[in-house]
Amino acid sequence: MTKKRLGITVGLLVIVCSCFEQAPVKVPGPAAAPSPTLATTGKPEIELTIGDVEAEVCVETWLAEESRSDQLKGEKLVDTKNRLNLLSFSVPPPYPNQLWLRSAVKSQRKFPDTPIVVRATVLVDDRPVDTLATVLGGDAKVAEFGKSVDVLAGFEKAPETILVTLQTETLMLPEGTDLETVDAAAATTTPERISHSVMANPVRINFLPEAPPQP
Repeated sequence: MTKKRLGITVGLLVIVCSCFEQAPVKVPGPAAAPSPTLATTGKPEIELTIGDVEAEVCVETWLAEESRSDQLKGEKLVDTKNRLNLLSFSVPPPYPNQLWLRSAVKSQRKFPDTPIVVRATVLVDDRPVDTLATVLGGDAKVAEFGKSVDVLAGFEKAPETILVTLQTETLMLPEGTDLETVDAAAATTTPERISHSVMANPVRINFLPEAPPQP
């Protein structure tokens, strides 16, 4: 009888102990990293830098409409993105008193919310002859400068050859800047949003020699 009672007591203890066993504690895993902000296209938004502007924007210069003639024969060199890298042409006698070039900013993409200001100094054989300024933004991928430049201004007679180049300064204005309020000639921004490396094609102009006088 005593053994029977002992067995019942032990069994009850086992049951009681099992009822008070502590449930295993769940240790929370590492918090998931926040997902990148998604644009409406479902792709992560990437902040623009001035390097993006340098890669996408260029300045192209060509012979202006007022100086075009069947007598002027030119050649152009373009890159794999069809951007003008070099323009050269020859001018036969009689030489014109003026020779006008026109320039424009061109981009491979749009900058709808970030206006891009481009200013340029026009050099003829390293001599500054004019300055240009314009702004690219909205849905535009082309922004012409507002005037043509006479590259023969200051010459008493036509030289044998001249090289026209543009020194550029490009500013990426803060996102959300109202395009209508931008003064391209006076706009400013922080140094990390300014570049002097945007490509601008040179223009080589050769003046063909006059025919020798007949004996």
